[in-house]
Amino acid sequence: MKIFRFLIIISYIAYGSASAFAAFENNSYGARINSLAGAFVSVADDSQTVFVQPAGLVNLERSEVSLSYGRLFWGLNDGSEIISPVLSFGWPITQKIGVGFGYKSIELINTYTERTIIGSVAYRYKDIGSAGLNLKSLGVAYKTDEYTRTDPVLSNKKNKSAFDIDFGIFCDKFAPFSFGYTRGNILGADMGIKAKSKISGTDRIGVTYKEEGYMATLENVRIKSRDYFLLGIEKMLWNNIMAFRFGVGWGNNEFRKITTGFGFDMKQYSFNYSLDYPLNGLEGIAGTHYLTVNFKMIKLKRKEKQPKKKKAKKEPVKAKEEKKEIKEENKETKKEKEKEEQIKKLKEALKKKQEEEQKIKEAEQARKEKEKFPVFPNTDTVFVPNNFYPLVPVLSLDPLTSEYIEEKKEEPEPVIPEETTPKVLPEVIPETKIEESPKEVKTAQEIAPKPGPEVIEKEALGIESQPAAVPGVKPQPETSVKRKEKRIKPLLESHKVKAGETLPSLAQKYYGKKSEWIKIYEANKDKIEKGSIRAGQILVIP
Repeated sequence: MKIFRFLIIISYIAYGSASAFAAFENNSYGARINSLAGAFVSVADDSQTVFVQPAGLVNLERSEVSLSYGRLFWGLNDGSEIISPVLSFGWPITQKIGVGFGYKSIELINTYTERTIIGSVAYRYKDIGSAGLNLKSLGVAYKTDEYTRTDPVLSNKKNKSAFDIDFGIFCDKFAPFSFGYTRGNILGADMGIKAKSKISGTDRIGVTYKEEGYMATLENVRIKSRDYFLLGIEKMLWNNIMAFRFGVGWGNNEFRKITTGFGFDMKQYSFNYSLDYPLNGLEGIAGTHYLTVNFKMIKLKRKEKQPKKKKAKKEPVKAKEEKKEIKEENKETKKEKEKEEQIKKLKEALKKKQEEEQKIKEAEQARKEKEKFPVFPNTDTVFVPNNFYPLVPVLSLDPLTSEYIEEKKEEPEPVIPEETTPKVLPEVIPETKIEESPKEVKTAQEIAPKPGPEVIEKEALGIESQPAAVPGVKPQPETSVKRKEKRIKPLLESHKVKAGETLPSLAQKYYGKKSEWIKIYEANKDKIEKGSIRAGQILVIP
């Protein structure tokens, strides 16, 4: 019974059946690939792509490690167990280069082992697509037991190893579609222990349509003259956390199967399960089951691919002409606006210039006006004589407030004498002559005492004083004169520079701010040399 079971399993793997490929041609590499019926050559977006499409390693966003465990043809009548552990690793070094590693084993417990070790490299060319290469180490081994010892084929040698190469091309330029092609077992490695048994070359070509939350892929597998077709569909739910998958396969030799599966994606890790059930061939089995755990590591920043913009349809001639007219009108309006803005700016600049010129003229005129008024010698007072400027009112200094006041005389009110009072005419006393010598003759006015310095100062300031009494002369009656005073601030002041004084100190003294020194400087430009004043200079304080 045991030897019969062994011969059935070996022949099943070696020559194929209605639901499985030949040795080293089995396309079950993990739960996700298996749930899509094995169609993955144009999907190639996780680490298990090292087994199917090496060019897909540059599509990974992060480094990934996948661990899978499969139970093939579960439920065989004789109790045989066929297991398949799988390990895969993918690392996108840059956006253009990716490397990977894979290990897969199919084992009939205590009887037969088929091993594949893969090293992969991929390179992306611009935004067109990528190419990849697999270098594979293949090996088979038979366990030693009472049957292999007596078998003439396996009595001397029970294992064999060889190398082979896979090549793949992947294109994702025409999003949302992607295309893939691989040529597997290019060298046709000989895995026969006693007689030659070359592995047949495998051609895979597929197309995938992918959009947000949905994917569908179709693939054709050709081995020698046999064709197989694989179709897989994936639907993401719950913000791309949970996935449901379904697949079918059909082809020559009455190859028929259905697949299904589901998965959970938690960004850093994911879990997937698949069931592959043959519709013909072996009967009474529970199908092939795979469990896969995927770990994602460092994230690689890459630019998101944007779908190519569709070319706009040709517009009719009228529409083009209308657009041209609109563009020309817009250009004209823009030019007009620019001209208006330029004119506005020129007007503002001209206005500012005129204002500046007007200010300069006013300052120059004020300076000239200040120069007209003479400065009273050795004082800080400006004296304006009435005979020089007859239109300027006579000013007098108020000794209490030190301010100038305007002096106005009102018309004297007529004095109406009473009838009873006789009119008295003022007596005119003739001048008496005093002769000290025959040549010297003096009048009465000359005999009168000379006024003192106080009287001279009052007369200079416009304050009237009573004339001194002259002996022998009667004073003349005075008409009543009322004086109306009006306080007027001095028009200009002068200052005699003392040692140690500067323009800022004079500005602080007269204006309370040192920054006002420019006023004093502007009023005395012709006197100040190089911005400095000298002791003894007389400056006008505006």
